[in-house]
Amino acid sequence: MRITHSDSAEDMVRKGKDCEKAALANGVRHHLEERVIIHQNKTVVFS
Repeated sequence: MRITHSDSAEDMVRKGKDCEKAALANGVRHHLEERVIIHQNKTVVFS
């Protein structure tokens, strides 16, 4: 998500929340599709 100098603090908070929602949705989807495994101390995501 692009942030510009013309964005207000409220705009940046909203954009940050949108990014967090998208990241969580992708993580849950990958987990449900069994594309995520943990090996030793590393997380592997298959695309």
